[in-house]
Amino acid sequence: MSNSQESQETQEPDAFRQYKKVAPVDLRMEVKDVEDEDSALHSILASNSVTSRTAGRNNNKRESREDNGQLSYQIPSPEENWSSETHLMNLPTNAYGTITFINETTGSNKPAKYIRLTSDTQMSDILTLFSDYWHLMDPHRPQLAISVTGGAKNFRLDGKKKATFTMGLIKAVKSTNAWILTGGMNVGVMRSVGEAVNQGQYMVKEKEHVVRGIRCLGVVPWGYIRNREDLVNKDTNVFASVRYKVEEEVQHHETVSLNGDHTHFLLVDDGFRNRYQGIDAFRTELEEAIMEEEPRGLGIPVVLLLLEGGLSSLLKCKLALRRRIPVVVVAGTGRGADLLAYAASMTCHTPR
Repeated sequence: MSNSQESQETQEPDAFRQYKKVAPVDLRMEVKDVEDEDSALHSILASNSVTSRTAGRNNNKRESREDNGQLSYQIPSPEENWSSETHLMNLPTNAYGTITFINETTGSNKPAKYIRLTSDTQMSDILTLFSDYWHLMDPHRPQLAISVTGGAKNFRLDGKKKATFTMGLIKAVKSTNAWILTGGMNVGVMRSVGEAVNQGQYMVKEKEHVVRGIRCLGVVPWGYIRNREDLVNKDTNVFASVRYKVEEEVQHHETVSLNGDHTHFLLVDDGFRNRYQGIDAFRTELEEAIMEEEPRGLGIPVVLLLLEGGLSSLLKCKLALRRRIPVVVVAGTGRGADLLAYAASMTCHTPR
């Protein structure tokens, strides 16, 4: 990606709009990292290549390069039944840059960094993004990564519980220089984490720059973001600087705004729209990569924190435990957390 941080109006190129008129589920993005010449502003550059997930199996969808250098595509017929094999393909990313949250009561004054990428992006590329371009290992290496999951639209922490959670989370983060990972949305436990980060946020000097001391990463399904079209670059060769308004009201079965207290966003596109499912497997794989010893991983311990939550949160815990990621259950927050806490309390350990 180019690193020019000029403010740009964002809209999708004609080629992207044309594809979406035909396909009920639109494009997935592919990201490859390239070394940037400007050492002051590192970012990921989009690959110039287009890779179809079904190359060699699908004759109905092909790409070619015209004389003017623009890519053209043969689109599946509207009469065809929708299939991920024929209606999804990986393309260079068209959404990356920084987000300034313009709500008076939401988010930090400093922009958050973001990038759109596919759900099958190599974890090694994401770790390179973290370390070499977003500089998340600077100025101090994190000793822990805290991944938070739990209740979404019906979750609330009030009064003493909220104060206790906020104080405990921020204390743990500051004492270990921990990263926080959430689903990145402005709703439920993700919003509660954002509010805690807002209260505890502080600034540190990184070389010649001042950055936020608490790094809060949102791993978000692209198809579930409200006003996601605002995040698409007008020029895919130019680093976007987006002004984004958070919609506080959340409607049932409707898309949700990003949370303005997060510092970085991975916008994960699996090709589907208006659904939240499917992101947990990607996030768990990322957590495992963060935890894996160097040089394959970052060697940072990861713990999953469960507050309240329903079936999807319990499944997320299952995924984590299968990858040997420890789970901390916050009893008293309700639903799934209380169920697991009760089950643990009733467990009998028999001598071998």
